[in-house]
Amino acid sequence: MVCLLLLSIGDASLKDYPDQPEKCAVTCIPEVKCLELDPEKHLYLVIACDGIWDVFTNEEIGVIVAGELGDTKKTVSPSTLNSVAGLIVNRALDRGSMDNCTAVVVAL
Repeated sequence: MVCLLLLSIGDASLKDYPDQPEKCAVTCIPEVKCLELDPEKHLYLVIACDGIWDVFTNEEIGVIVAGELGDTKKTVSPSTLNSVAGLIVNRALDRGSMDNCTAVVVAL
């Protein structure tokens, strides 16, 4: 089982209730989700900020990652994962993303 801690710090201008972070558009209160992963089916995890998700769907990111890394279990070097993350960021910028663009690709 994998538990993901989704944490958003965000822009100060979106924190209009500093004493009640749960009411803000962006909050530092984490969202936690626990998911059962199938090691045969779930090969990679992509963690990215909103500038990536503004211009890509989950499926599109999956196509990019599978196209670069394949869709079977294999050992992947950290530098290769870093290159794929960079490719995602560059493609988001090419699509005109105007927000922060950061991506991390993790081999599971």
